[in-house]
Amino acid sequence: MRPNVPAKLPSRSLRPLAIASLAVCAALACGSSAHAQSIGCGSVVGPNQTVVLDADLACTRGTGGITVIGPATLDLGGHLIGCAAEADRAIGVTLVGKRAQLKNGSVLACKVGVEMADDGRHRVEQVVATANVEAAFRLDSDASTLRGSTGGGTTSGIDFVVRGDRNLLEGNTTLVAGLQPAPIGFRVLGNANRLRGNTAGNHTLLGFSVDFPFERNVLQGNTATGNGSAGIAIDTPRTSVTGNVVTANGREGIFVTASSSRITRNDVRDNGTTGIRILGGVGGNVISRNTALNNDRRGVGAFDLQDSTPECGTNRWSANLFATAGQPCIE
Repeated sequence: MRPNVPAKLPSRSLRPLAIASLAVCAALACGSSAHAQSIGCGSVVGPNQTVVLDADLACTRGTGGITVIGPATLDLGGHLIGCAAEADRAIGVTLVGKRAQLKNGSVLACKVGVEMADDGRHRVEQVVATANVEAAFRLDSDASTLRGSTGGGTTSGIDFVVRGDRNLLEGNTTLVAGLQPAPIGFRVLGNANRLRGNTAGNHTLLGFSVDFPFERNVLQGNTATGNGSAGIAIDTPRTSVTGNVVTANGREGIFVTASSSRITRNDVRDNGTTGIRILGGVGGNVISRNTALNNDRRGVGAFDLQDSTPECGTNRWSANLFATAGQPCIE
Protein backbone atom coordinates (compact mmCIF):
# COMPACT_ATOMS: atom_id res chain seq x y z
CA MET A 1 0.00 0.00 0.00
CA ARG A 2 1.35 3.37 -0.92
CA PRO A 3 1.36 6.11 1.74
CA ASN A 4 -1.49 8.60 2.04
CA VAL A 5 -1.95 11.98 3.63
CA PRO A 6 -2.14 11.91 7.47
CA ALA A 7 -5.21 13.56 8.83
CA LYS A 8 -6.78 15.03 11.96
CA LEU A 9 -10.51 15.59 12.28
CA PRO A 10 -12.08 18.42 14.22
CA SER A 11 -15.20 17.37 16.12
CA ARG A 12 -18.53 18.07 14.49
CA SER A 13 -22.13 16.97 14.76
CA LEU A 14 -23.08 13.89 12.74
CA ARG A 15 -26.78 14.67 12.33
CA PRO A 16 -26.62 17.83 10.17
CA LEU A 17 -24.05 16.20 7.91
CA ALA A 18 -26.20 13.09 7.63
CA ILE A 19 -29.14 15.19 6.51
CA ALA A 20 -26.96 16.95 3.92
CA SER A 21 -25.55 13.65 2.65
CA LEU A 22 -28.97 12.06 2.32
CA ALA A 23 -30.17 15.12 0.42
CA VAL A 24 -27.31 14.67 -2.05
CA CYS A 25 -28.15 10.99 -2.39
CA ALA A 26 -31.79 11.87 -3.08
CA ALA A 27 -30.66 14.26 -5.80
CA LEU A 28 -28.78 11.39 -7.43
CA ALA A 29 -31.91 9.21 -7.38
CA CYS A 30 -30.61 6.63 -4.94
CA GLY A 31 -33.25 3.95 -4.62
CA SER A 32 -34.21 1.10 -2.33
CA SER A 33 -35.00 -2.57 -2.91
CA ALA A 34 -37.74 -4.99 -1.89
CA HIS A 35 -35.03 -7.56 -1.10
CA ALA A 36 -33.40 -5.67 1.76
CA GLN A 37 -31.57 -7.65 4.44
CA SER A 38 -30.67 -6.86 8.03
CA ILE A 39 -26.91 -6.49 8.28
CA GLY A 40 -25.02 -4.30 10.69
CA CYS A 41 -21.71 -2.64 11.36
CA GLY A 42 -18.93 -5.21 11.23
CA SER A 43 -20.83 -7.48 8.82
CA VAL A 44 -19.10 -9.33 6.00
CA VAL A 45 -20.88 -9.74 2.68
CA GLY A 46 -19.78 -12.49 0.30
CA PRO A 47 -18.28 -14.09 -1.47
CA ASN A 48 -21.08 -15.00 -3.89
CA GLN A 49 -23.78 -12.95 -2.17
CA THR A 50 -26.01 -10.04 -3.13
CA VAL A 51 -27.21 -8.03 -0.13
CA VAL A 52 -29.37 -4.91 0.09
CA LEU A 53 -29.07 -2.75 3.20
CA ASP A 54 -32.44 -2.15 4.90
CA ALA A 55 -31.60 0.66 7.36
CA ASP A 56 -29.10 3.41 8.12
CA LEU A 57 -26.07 2.38 10.22
CA ALA A 58 -23.87 4.22 12.73
CA CYS A 59 -20.54 2.41 13.05
CA THR A 60 -17.68 2.76 15.52
CA ARG A 61 -14.01 1.83 15.41
CA GLY A 62 -14.87 -1.14 17.62
CA THR A 63 -17.54 -2.54 15.30
CA GLY A 64 -15.87 -1.50 12.06
CA GLY A 65 -17.81 -0.82 8.89
CA ILE A 66 -18.92 -3.37 6.28
CA THR A 67 -16.56 -5.60 4.29
CA VAL A 68 -17.54 -6.94 0.87
CA ILE A 69 -15.56 -9.97 -0.33
CA GLY A 70 -15.87 -10.35 -4.08
CA PRO A 71 -17.43 -11.67 -6.09
CA ALA A 72 -20.35 -10.10 -4.19
CA THR A 73 -22.62 -7.06 -4.31
CA LEU A 74 -23.70 -4.67 -1.56
CA ASP A 75 -26.58 -2.40 -2.55
CA LEU A 76 -26.94 0.30 0.08
CA GLY A 77 -30.59 0.67 -0.87
CA GLY A 78 -30.47 4.44 -0.58
CA HIS A 79 -29.34 4.19 3.04
CA LEU A 80 -26.50 5.83 4.94
CA ILE A 81 -23.48 4.33 6.71
CA GLY A 82 -22.11 6.86 9.19
CA CYS A 83 -19.15 6.69 11.56
CA ALA A 84 -19.02 7.89 15.15
CA ALA A 85 -16.80 10.85 16.04
CA GLU A 86 -13.68 9.12 17.39
CA ALA A 87 -9.94 9.82 17.25
CA ASP A 88 -9.50 6.84 14.92
CA ARG A 89 -12.65 6.21 12.95
CA ALA A 90 -13.83 3.15 11.07
CA ILE A 91 -13.65 2.73 7.31
CA GLY A 92 -17.20 2.82 5.97
CA VAL A 93 -17.10 0.08 3.32
CA THR A 94 -14.09 -2.02 2.30
CA LEU A 95 -14.06 -4.03 -0.93
CA VAL A 96 -11.61 -6.96 -1.01
CA GLY A 97 -11.04 -10.07 -3.07
CA LYS A 98 -11.95 -9.68 -6.73
CA ARG A 99 -15.05 -8.20 -8.42
CA ALA A 100 -16.76 -6.81 -5.33
CA GLN A 101 -19.50 -4.27 -6.09
CA LEU A 102 -21.01 -1.38 -4.11
CA LYS A 103 -23.81 0.96 -5.20
CA ASN A 104 -26.71 3.21 -4.37
CA GLY A 105 -26.24 5.01 -1.05
CA SER A 106 -24.12 7.22 1.21
CA VAL A 107 -21.11 6.94 3.52
CA LEU A 108 -20.54 9.75 6.01
CA ALA A 109 -17.83 10.93 8.43
CA CYS A 110 -15.64 7.81 8.37
CA LYS A 111 -11.84 7.56 8.22
CA VAL A 112 -12.19 6.58 4.56
CA GLY A 113 -15.62 6.40 3.00
CA VAL A 114 -14.99 3.55 0.54
CA GLU A 115 -11.74 1.54 0.33
CA MET A 116 -11.16 -0.60 -2.79
CA ALA A 117 -8.35 -3.04 -1.96
CA ASP A 118 -6.86 -6.46 -2.62
CA ASP A 119 -7.02 -8.12 -6.08
CA GLY A 120 -9.29 -5.54 -7.69
CA ARG A 121 -11.67 -5.40 -10.65
CA HIS A 122 -14.16 -3.91 -8.20
CA ARG A 123 -17.03 -1.65 -9.22
CA VAL A 124 -18.53 1.27 -7.28
CA GLU A 125 -21.44 3.28 -8.71
CA GLN A 126 -23.81 5.99 -7.44
CA VAL A 127 -22.27 6.32 -3.98
CA VAL A 128 -22.05 9.61 -2.07
CA ALA A 129 -19.12 9.78 0.38
CA THR A 130 -19.02 13.06 2.31
CA ALA A 131 -17.23 14.57 5.32
CA ASN A 132 -14.79 11.68 5.67
CA VAL A 133 -11.36 12.21 7.20
CA GLU A 134 -8.60 10.96 4.87
CA ALA A 135 -10.46 10.21 1.65
CA ALA A 136 -13.94 9.84 0.28
CA PHE A 137 -12.81 7.03 -2.05
CA ARG A 138 -9.43 5.29 -1.98
CA LEU A 139 -8.47 2.88 -4.77
CA ASP A 140 -5.61 0.66 -3.69
CA SER A 141 -6.63 -2.11 -6.09
CA ASP A 142 -6.01 -2.50 -9.83
CA ALA A 143 -8.42 -2.47 -12.78
CA SER A 144 -11.38 -1.23 -10.73
CA THR A 145 -14.16 1.14 -11.83
CA LEU A 146 -15.57 4.09 -9.88
CA ARG A 147 -18.42 5.76 -11.70
CA GLY A 148 -21.14 8.35 -11.08
CA SER A 149 -20.21 8.98 -7.46
CA THR A 150 -19.72 12.04 -5.26
CA GLY A 151 -16.92 12.68 -2.81
CA GLY A 152 -16.85 15.94 -0.89
CA GLY A 153 -15.89 17.69 2.32
CA THR A 154 -12.97 15.40 3.11
CA THR A 155 -11.70 17.00 6.29
CA SER A 156 -7.94 17.15 5.79
CA GLY A 157 -7.16 14.84 2.91
CA ILE A 158 -8.19 14.16 -0.68
CA ASP A 159 -11.61 13.27 -2.02
CA PHE A 160 -10.49 10.66 -4.59
CA VAL A 161 -7.12 8.90 -4.10
CA VAL A 162 -5.91 6.42 -6.73
CA ARG A 163 -2.99 4.26 -5.52
CA GLY A 164 -3.41 1.30 -7.86
CA ASP A 165 -2.95 0.78 -11.60
CA ARG A 166 -5.29 0.63 -14.62
CA ASN A 167 -8.35 1.97 -12.81
CA LEU A 168 -11.20 3.93 -14.43
CA LEU A 169 -12.81 6.93 -12.71
CA GLU A 170 -15.68 8.25 -14.79
CA GLY A 171 -18.39 10.84 -14.19
CA ASN A 172 -17.55 11.53 -10.55
CA THR A 173 -17.70 14.91 -8.80
CA THR A 174 -16.38 16.63 -5.69
CA LEU A 175 -18.90 19.47 -5.65
CA VAL A 176 -21.12 19.24 -2.56
CA ALA A 177 -23.13 22.27 -1.49
CA GLY A 178 -22.62 23.33 2.11
CA LEU A 179 -19.44 21.35 2.77
CA GLN A 180 -15.92 22.77 2.97
CA PRO A 181 -13.89 21.42 0.02
CA ALA A 182 -10.88 19.17 0.61
CA PRO A 183 -7.38 20.47 -0.26
CA ILE A 184 -7.20 18.23 -3.37
CA GLY A 185 -9.99 16.76 -5.47
CA PHE A 186 -8.33 13.85 -7.33
CA ARG A 187 -4.80 12.56 -6.69
CA VAL A 188 -3.22 9.83 -8.82
CA LEU A 189 -0.38 7.74 -7.37
CA GLY A 190 -0.41 4.83 -9.81
CA ASN A 191 0.15 3.87 -13.45
CA ALA A 192 -2.12 3.77 -16.50
CA ASN A 193 -5.23 5.08 -14.75
CA ARG A 194 -7.97 6.82 -16.73
CA LEU A 195 -9.90 9.79 -15.32
CA ARG A 196 -12.70 10.68 -17.68
CA GLY A 197 -15.57 13.16 -17.33
CA ASN A 198 -14.96 13.99 -13.66
CA THR A 199 -15.41 17.39 -11.98
CA ALA A 200 -13.17 18.90 -9.29
CA GLY A 201 -14.21 22.31 -8.01
CA ASN A 202 -13.35 24.81 -5.29
CA HIS A 203 -10.53 22.89 -3.62
CA THR A 204 -8.10 24.90 -1.54
CA LEU A 205 -5.11 23.57 -3.52
CA LEU A 206 -5.47 21.40 -6.64
CA GLY A 207 -8.32 20.04 -8.68
CA PHE A 208 -6.39 17.12 -10.24
CA SER A 209 -2.85 16.05 -9.28
CA VAL A 210 -0.89 13.32 -11.08
CA ASP A 211 2.27 12.63 -9.11
CA PHE A 212 5.83 11.39 -9.72
CA PRO A 213 7.05 8.74 -10.49
CA PHE A 214 3.94 7.15 -11.97
CA GLU A 215 3.21 7.30 -15.70
CA ARG A 216 0.87 6.61 -18.61
CA ASN A 217 -2.14 8.15 -16.88
CA VAL A 218 -4.93 9.77 -18.91
CA LEU A 219 -7.07 12.80 -17.98
CA GLN A 220 -9.79 13.22 -20.59
CA GLY A 221 -12.88 15.42 -20.63
CA ASN A 222 -12.66 16.47 -16.98
CA THR A 223 -13.59 19.85 -15.48
CA ALA A 224 -11.37 21.71 -13.00
CA THR A 225 -12.81 24.99 -11.78
CA GLY A 226 -12.40 27.41 -8.89
CA ASN A 227 -9.49 25.60 -7.24
CA GLY A 228 -7.08 27.64 -5.13
CA SER A 229 -3.88 26.74 -6.99
CA ALA A 230 -3.66 24.83 -10.29
CA GLY A 231 -6.65 23.21 -11.88
CA ILE A 232 -4.53 20.30 -13.20
CA ALA A 233 -0.97 19.61 -11.99
CA ILE A 234 1.15 17.03 -13.86
CA ASP A 235 4.38 15.95 -12.14
CA THR A 236 4.98 12.64 -13.89
CA PRO A 237 6.05 11.62 -17.42
CA ARG A 238 3.99 10.21 -20.27
CA THR A 239 0.66 11.67 -19.15
CA SER A 240 -2.14 12.49 -21.57
CA VAL A 241 -4.24 15.58 -20.78
CA THR A 242 -6.86 16.05 -23.47
CA GLY A 243 -10.25 17.70 -23.89
CA ASN A 244 -10.46 19.08 -20.35
CA VAL A 245 -12.17 22.33 -19.31
CA VAL A 246 -9.98 24.27 -16.87
CA THR A 247 -11.40 27.60 -15.70
CA ALA A 248 -11.18 30.20 -12.93
CA ASN A 249 -8.49 28.49 -10.86
CA GLY A 250 -6.40 30.64 -8.52
CA ARG A 251 -3.07 30.09 -10.28
CA GLU A 252 -2.26 28.00 -13.36
CA GLY A 253 -4.88 26.25 -15.38
CA ILE A 254 -2.58 23.37 -16.34
CA PHE A 255 0.91 23.18 -14.79
CA VAL A 256 3.34 20.57 -16.19
CA THR A 257 6.56 19.84 -14.27
CA ALA A 258 7.58 16.59 -16.04
CA SER A 259 8.63 15.47 -19.52
CA SER A 260 7.08 13.55 -22.39
CA SER A 261 3.41 14.36 -21.86
CA ARG A 262 0.71 15.36 -24.36
CA ILE A 263 -1.43 18.41 -23.57
CA THR A 264 -4.02 18.64 -26.34
CA ARG A 265 -7.44 20.15 -27.13
CA ASN A 266 -8.03 21.60 -23.65
CA ASP A 267 -10.12 24.74 -23.00
CA VAL A 268 -8.18 26.84 -20.47
CA ARG A 269 -9.66 30.23 -19.57
CA ASP A 270 -9.93 32.85 -16.84
CA ASN A 271 -7.28 31.38 -14.55
CA GLY A 272 -5.42 33.51 -12.02
CA THR A 273 -1.97 33.36 -13.59
CA THR A 274 -0.82 31.25 -16.57
CA GLY A 275 -3.23 29.24 -18.68
CA ILE A 276 -0.79 26.41 -19.59
CA ARG A 277 2.66 26.49 -18.02
CA ILE A 278 5.59 24.15 -18.74
CA LEU A 279 8.30 24.23 -16.08
CA GLY A 280 11.82 25.08 -17.21
CA GLY A 281 14.17 22.16 -17.76
CA VAL A 282 11.58 19.57 -18.81
CA GLY A 283 11.25 18.48 -22.42
CA GLY A 284 9.58 16.25 -24.95
CA ASN A 285 6.10 17.58 -24.20
CA VAL A 286 3.58 18.13 -27.00
CA ILE A 287 1.22 21.08 -26.46
CA SER A 288 -1.21 21.30 -29.35
CA ARG A 289 -4.67 22.55 -30.36
CA ASN A 290 -5.50 24.03 -26.94
CA THR A 291 -7.56 27.17 -26.41
CA ALA A 292 -6.06 29.42 -23.72
CA LEU A 293 -7.65 32.85 -23.35
CA ASN A 294 -8.25 35.57 -20.76
CA ASN A 295 -5.82 34.15 -18.22
CA ASP A 296 -3.73 36.20 -15.76
CA ARG A 297 -6.87 37.37 -13.99
CA ARG A 298 -4.69 38.36 -11.03
CA GLY A 299 -2.75 40.77 -13.21
CA VAL A 300 0.74 39.53 -12.31
CA GLY A 301 2.11 39.66 -15.85
CA ALA A 302 1.56 35.98 -16.65
CA PHE A 303 0.66 34.58 -20.10
CA ASP A 304 -1.96 32.36 -21.63
CA LEU A 305 0.88 30.01 -22.62
CA GLN A 306 4.31 29.82 -20.99
CA ASP A 307 7.39 27.63 -21.51
CA SER A 308 10.19 28.45 -19.08
CA THR A 309 12.87 26.59 -21.07
CA PRO A 310 14.78 28.94 -23.44
CA GLU A 311 13.47 28.57 -27.01
CA CYS A 312 11.12 25.88 -25.66
CA GLY A 313 13.89 23.24 -25.66
CA THR A 314 12.48 19.99 -26.97
CA ASN A 315 8.87 20.86 -26.16
CA ARG A 316 6.67 21.18 -29.25
CA TRP A 317 3.94 23.84 -29.38
CA SER A 318 1.54 23.91 -32.36
CA ALA A 319 -1.91 25.09 -33.48
CA ASN A 320 -2.90 26.59 -30.11
CA LEU A 321 -5.39 29.47 -29.86
CA PHE A 322 -4.17 32.15 -27.42
CA ALA A 323 -3.71 35.88 -26.94
CA THR A 324 -0.39 36.04 -25.04
CA ALA A 325 2.67 33.80 -24.89
CA GLY A 326 6.00 33.97 -23.11
CA GLN A 327 8.21 33.08 -26.12
CA PRO A 328 8.06 33.21 -29.94
CA CYS A 329 8.55 29.42 -30.08
CA ILE A 330 5.03 28.97 -28.70
CA GLU A 331 2.56 28.57 -31.54
